[in-house]
Amino acid sequence: MAGAKQTLSHRQSLFGQFIRDIVFGTNDALLTNIGIITGFTASLVSNRLIVLAVLVDIFTSAFAMATGTYLSRTSEDDYLTARLEKETKSGVDKALANPFVAAAVMWVVYVISGFIPLLPFFFGLPPTDAAKWAVVLGALTFLVVGIFKGKVTNTSLKKSAAQFFILGTFAALIGYGIGTLASHSGIN
Repeated sequence: MAGAKQTLSHRQSLFGQFIRDIVFGTNDALLTNIGIITGFTASLVSNRLIVLAVLVDIFTSAFAMATGTYLSRTSEDDYLTARLEKETKSGVDKALANPFVAAAVMWVVYVISGFIPLLPFFFGLPPTDAAKWAVVLGALTFLVVGIFKGKVTNTSLKKSAAQFFILGTFAALIGYGIGTLASHSGIN
């Protein structure tokens, strides 16, 4: 029993270093791409254009998020160095992730999360059907990451999953609303 508890603690510590990057990358990739998918689908755009738009977003945003993570982590480290005593800083350094590794984690998480809602578009479904499946896959991913966050941070799994799910639903509605407006105004 003590070994299992120690392993859980080690896993929590390992994932805890990257919880910010995992949560931020997944959230941003899913919110952005579900919004793009529902918006483009509502404006009656083709699968080819939806896939192209999301692929461009996945890779440009993944790079932006990775470099942002690196810069924010090194800035955070510089700030801590300037403000904290040496022994305290050492303890904080052990809790924070290496900026290069954190940037890589952000890139990988963003790319994987960005592809999740895009998957249905590779199966030849009509855009409206593929978008419905994209929203379902995104919602399930939000729930899983919310539960993961709850486990790593020892907080309520239900509350954590609900936070992610509700925010993801808003992203889909925003994209759908903008796409619907574009469709009705002849912008597409």
